[in-house]
Amino acid sequence: TVVYPGADPETIEQKILEPLEEAVNGIAGLDKVSGNAFPNIAQLVLQFKLEKNGDQASQEVRDKIFAALSELPDEAETPVIQKFDVGGAPVLTISVSNPQSEYGALSNLTDDVIKPAIERISGVAAVTLSGDRLREIHVLVNRKDLSGYGLTPADIVNSIQAQNIDIPAGKLQNDTNYWNIRVKGRADTATQIANLPILSAGATGLRIGNVAQVKDTIADRETGGYINKTETILLSVQRQSGSNTPQVSEDVQKGLAKLKDQLPPGTKVDVVSDNSIYIKGSIDSVKLDLVLGALLATFIVLLFLRDPWITLISAIALPVSVIGTFAFLQVMGFTLNMMSTLGLSLAIGILIDDAIIV
Repeated sequence: TVVYPGADPETIEQKILEPLEEAVNGIAGLDKVSGNAFPNIAQLVLQFKLEKNGDQASQEVRDKIFAALSELPDEAETPVIQKFDVGGAPVLTISVSNPQSEYGALSNLTDDVIKPAIERISGVAAVTLSGDRLREIHVLVNRKDLSGYGLTPADIVNSIQAQNIDIPAGKLQNDTNYWNIRVKGRADTATQIANLPILSAGATGLRIGNVAQVKDTIADRETGGYINKTETILLSVQRQSGSNTPQVSEDVQKGLAKLKDQLPPGTKVDVVSDNSIYIKGSIDSVKLDLVLGALLATFIVLLFLRDPWITLISAIALPVSVIGTFAFLQVMGFTLNMMSTLGLSLAIGILIDDAIIV
């Protein structure tokens, strides 16, 4: 995903998607490439063949994309590369609210602290925010004042871009010490931007605040989330392809429990949707079927053969075989999921037949 502010879909396709598609086309094992162009946003989806290792594919894509950065416009933001199961539903939906805090501050807290903390948890592929409204500084120019000085809105934009910088400026060293020098010229407040001089002929002594109103505010509302009539920010957590959904859910909730102590007073972080509950319920149901099937099979053997010794052999063979299967799953790295437990329950009948023959 690449953000290119102010670009229409046609420009996105020509300047973002086409160079990136050419960059990734040579990756081995690539099965399908699809690109989507939206206003301000380019999205490139790559699908690989089943035999391709996911971690290796992710690294190769990352290398190709970052090698092609020089072909993208300077105004485009750094590409965000995510590995996830296409079409996979979010594992968790988390709400963040704080009636005591301004909404802009809550949005910044969620974006800067809570979201990165969740993304660092093993098995998490991506965290998507909805309902957040991040801090923005708006520069509202007065066209009448601009024209009076012979200026245009482009002069204001160029002046801000030229002076709002934070770049390395070399190094300084002596026989024993070494220092990195950095020019810190980034404007972080509305007052600092208003005090920037206008870099244009005929604008000597003029500052941006003389011809524009500079406001420190938050973004306009595009999406909204409410829990029990309280405005909240929602985070949707997606797992990585191949990771265990219940384990990811458990790890995320443990991480949130540790994080709560570091948040401002009044901040509530709650899990409002947990898809792992349904998976755990399905697995527990299959486990119950497995136990009931074993008991009923043993009872049927005793009822028809009327031989306690044969029944005892069958009763011993079932748990020993199942326990051995669990050990094999653990050694081979397979997870205990609905498919594996269902396979065990179906194998009960075969085990009974084999035990009788023995």
